[in-house]
Amino acid sequence: MELSTKEQKEYVGIPVGDKRIGFYVPNGPCLYRALTMKTKEPWTLEWIDTFTKGDIFWDIGANVGVYSIYAAVIKQSQVFAFEPEAANFNVLNENIRVNGVADLVKAYCIAISDRHGFDHLNLCKIETAASGHQINNLIRQPSSLAFVQGCVTYTLDQLSEYIPIPTHIKIDVDGVEPLIVNGGLRHVLPKVKSLMIELDDNIPLHVELINRLNDQGLKTVPEVADRSTHKDGPFKGVGEHLFTR
Repeated sequence: MELSTKEQKEYVGIPVGDKRIGFYVPNGPCLYRALTMKTKEPWTLEWIDTFTKGDIFWDIGANVGVYSIYAAVIKQSQVFAFEPEAANFNVLNENIRVNGVADLVKAYCIAISDRHGFDHLNLCKIETAASGHQINNLIRQPSSLAFVQGCVTYTLDQLSEYIPIPTHIKIDVDGVEPLIVNGGLRHVLPKVKSLMIELDDNIPLHVELINRLNDQGLKTVPEVADRSTHKDGPFKGVGEHLFTR
């Protein structure tokens, strides 16, 4: 794809092996996510690197699509990306377009929860590529409330009526992860091979979720939690947990 000089200033290419992943970077946070793709959560990329061609990846809380695009470009996985925040969804789709992976990645501007209906998305700030937003079922209180956006929610099991059940799922939604798991216990979670989920050791519902996933036959990989969990600072106790069969 040919870009004008003006357009080129709004895009950045990140080399990965013999490939290059392009990102639309209209602001600082988008640029940060692109430039830290390989260093922010290396364990997540290592996990995606285990995918095989033909695997189906559901990215819940995709933001601007860093991991969705990586899975498509590097592993040729079929990706379904879910991001309810409107500005993030716009950039997510542009990243799909600029990398030429529309045949592999389909994005949906919906939230995932334990029920289907109309709800609210509480935005902690008005800034593309921001995180920390939550749907109305609050488990972790947002640090601030800048705007309330309408959204539609579905459960994981409801999604499986319309799209293929995933081989792998990533869930990173800043608090309501237990609700998402509750909505996938019948059809989806019993069939996935692996699950990467962000959990907060300070929230009892998150800690209980580990046992619930183990009961589903998904076993914890302790090394990932040990590497990823923040030991101090404002995110102390928060980290990615990998579960595999």
